[in-house]
Amino acid sequence: MSLSRRNFLKKGGIVTSVGLIFPTLTTVEAKGIAPFASSHLKTQNLGIEFDKTDQTIFNYVTQFCEEFYLQGGCILGKLLKSGVKSTYILSKINDFSSLKNFLFKKGVVPLSNVYSRANIINFYYGETYFTLENLPPEVFSYRVLDHSTVQDISYAHQALLYDPIKHKLWDPLKAIDIQNKNHQSLNLIQIKSNLSHGFRDLIQGELDICYYRLAPSSEFIDYKDQILKKSSLPPNLSKNVISTFINHISILTKYLSEDAFLQYVNSPIVSFSIETELKLKTEQVVDAYKELSKNLDGKYSKGSIWLALLFSPKINEKSQDIQQRIVDHNINFANFWSQYDNRFNFIQSQDDFAMSRAIVANSVFHSILEEQLT
Repeated sequence: MSLSRRNFLKKGGIVTSVGLIFPTLTTVEAKGIAPFASSHLKTQNLGIEFDKTDQTIFNYVTQFCEEFYLQGGCILGKLLKSGVKSTYILSKINDFSSLKNFLFKKGVVPLSNVYSRANIINFYYGETYFTLENLPPEVFSYRVLDHSTVQDISYAHQALLYDPIKHKLWDPLKAIDIQNKNHQSLNLIQIKSNLSHGFRDLIQGELDICYYRLAPSSEFIDYKDQILKKSSLPPNLSKNVISTFINHISILTKYLSEDAFLQYVNSPIVSFSIETELKLKTEQVVDAYKELSKNLDGKYSKGSIWLALLFSPKINEKSQDIQQRIVDHNINFANFWSQYDNRFNFIQSQDDFAMSRAIVANSVFHSILEEQLT
């Protein structure tokens, strides 16, 4: 299935509906990506040393199918020996239920019942997070990610497939620099015309840099700069931006430096969305966060402090129960987390929400908020 040229950034730049301009961004020519088939995989031993945990799961999977692949950024993470242990496996197994039961008997720990689909199991084994996705044979042979084309892919590494047994690689968008295996970049291949989708892709790219030890490309840096400068958004866009930001706030504060995270908070697009949607002054919230970080018990994560602050009503709204407001948002946002394949965010966010409820019951929290936000 061919891809339309309009789905890709062109040499010479494009202008999207949100006014983002990239005059120097280059990418693969949009000649169309042929349907994936085994003939497209090229023998390429990346030199990845799989640990015992990966090898054990590979052995389990091969008892149920002859062919499976690693998918996406985890390949780069293993190549660069990232500290985030993550493995995404794509398989074609006739009896997936039997494999799942087999894995449970072998001691894997499923991530969550809410975070699963019929053809996917997410689990821990050892210290590694695994996603095992199974596809029927007729779909498997045409699979590049979740799509029969790469039209929804924003970064080149999302199209990667690698056979860890036969050492065969499918890298249609040139995500891997074979000549310099110790240095890999986050290669931006497409930007979304919708700003809220673009902001979500930006956050994912930022996290993938952290997860897989990638270097931000100049194109990504320009992309980030232009998105963060956007302000005065229509209500529907500011709502989507703040929703995306809050739903990734736990994982962003975990992996980004404080300065890097505050660059997002203080950016026009996020600051405007905080003030528009949450009715809070960003500068005051940042000051309150710094005071809370110094005065609260060190057991509280950065993400939990931010969640407590952003979900707290204004101080003069005395009639609204702060803790109940957080509980209500917890219910709403739990559904959002389960829609996205980011296991790390899901886990950290659940933990941080529990801690945020304890923070708002803390007298230090109330005294600092009264001082900072009144």
